[in-house]
Amino acid sequence: MQWSNQITLADMIVSEGLAETFAATMFGEDKVGKWVRETTPETLRETVKPLIRANLMTSDFQELSSYLYGDEIMALRGGQPIGMPYCGGYACGYALIGHYLKKTGASIYEATITPTVEILKQTEDFWQ
Repeated sequence: MQWSNQITLADMIVSEGLAETFAATMFGEDKVGKWVRETTPETLRETVKPLIRANLMTSDFQELSSYLYGDEIMALRGGQPIGMPYCGGYACGYALIGHYLKKTGASIYEATITPTVEILKQTEDFWQ
């Protein structure tokens, strides 16, 4: 992915998911961030994924930050609540990349050079 002023929430979710997964690959699953460990599958399925899916093409950085960081952190920055739990976007990115790797058989190394659009194409079923 190339960074630009037109970065989307989709780009950020994929990028952060790749980063967390890469770190877990290198240092162990037990080292993933608390935002991954403490986001339950139910919260991911019922709250996080629907909010993110509906806003994947958002490119306003302040707005997309709400989906990454969640209401708690955005309140400190003067943002309005959107119903996103703490760092829900990061947890979603991690789950998305895990789904991509399992589905495609790609390695995390291969995934890091795969364009966002290709990862999203291969993971359409993740959002259901």
